[in-house]
Amino acid sequence: MAGLAIVVFSDLVDSTALLARLGDDRMETIRRAHVSDVREAVQAADGRLIKTLGDGTMASFDSALGALRAAAGIQTAVERLDLAQGGLGIAARVGVAAGEPISHEDDLHGMVVVIASRLCSAARSGEVLVQDLVRELVASRDGVALGDAASYELKGVLTRCAHRACAGVS
Repeated sequence: MAGLAIVVFSDLVDSTALLARLGDDRMETIRRAHVSDVREAVQAADGRLIKTLGDGTMASFDSALGALRAAAGIQTAVERLDLAQGGLGIAARVGVAAGEPISHEDDLHGMVVVIASRLCSAARSGEVLVQDLVRELVASRDGVALGDAASYELKGVLTRCAHRACAGVS
C-alpha cells in the first residue's frame, strides 16, 4: 500500500476488568463476536482489517468517509453486543487518523498508525476521536456531524482532533 490511508483503531473499554468479572470462556465469546462485528463494519465500508490485538483492532481505508462509517458501525455493533449479553457495560472507543503509512508484510507502520492508536487510547467509552485532518477530508460531505476540535497531547504527539457522535455519519 502506498499513498494516503485512513487508519482506524478500536478497543473494548475496560476489557481486563470485564475478563476478571466474566472469566476466560465468556469473555472469549464476547471478543470473538466483537472482532466479527468489526470485520463486518470494516468490510461494509470498503476497508481492510489489518490486524486484531486481543479485543483491539486496526483497519485501513482509502476513504475518510468510509472510515467514519466503519467507526460508527463498530460503535453500533458494540451497543448491540452489550444488549445481547444482558447489559454488561461492554463499550468501545475508536481513534481515526489520516496519513501515509509504511506498509510491510501486511501490516502498517508510521506516525499515522501511532496517532490513530493514541487517539483510540484517549477516547472515552463510546467515543470516536478523529484527527483534524480526517475532519477536513469530510468537511464538505452531507451527513457527517463532528464536534468541536480540541488539542490533545498524545504521548509526545500534539494533534488536533474532533469528538464525534457516532449517529452523525450516514
